[in-house]
Amino acid sequence: MTIRKTADDAIAMFEAALAEVEVLLGVTWVEDLTDPETGEIGRLRIVTDNGGAFKGKRFAAWAASKRHIVHIRTRNKAPWTNGVIERWFRSVKYERLYRREISDGLELARQVDDYRGIFNSIRPHEAIAMKTPLSVYRQTPKPNFPDPESVSEP
Repeated sequence: MTIRKTADDAIAMFEAALAEVEVLLGVTWVEDLTDPETGEIGRLRIVTDNGGAFKGKRFAAWAASKRHIVHIRTRNKAPWTNGVIERWFRSVKYERLYRREISDGLELARQVDDYRGIFNSIRPHEAIAMKTPLSVYRQTPKPNFPDPESVSEP
């Protein structure tokens, strides 16, 4: 048996995710995309597979209504093109779900939600120098120019 999701389900999920981003960052997602020096607003890229919920007019209209969102669908029959989420699915399964008895869909949702918080805020990641994704995201970018004290005069 398969559970099919609709465009309305996908839209509700993305709206909830955008609201959670604002809670985590303490600013709206549009403010987070705004360059503080130029005021230029970047674009948020939402990458999905080619499920029916993402291919229809309803989801396309929602994405188009969000001026700063670009919807990108992965290639057909190529799940590896969305490696970040595939890697996350592997982590949640092996680090959380396979280690617990999960009795129903509500318990599954609770476990995934709990793990997501740990994954983003507590669990260190080797690829980012044993830091958490949220702490790295919140870091102020370092300038790309040398320290004036270390530059010698010609």
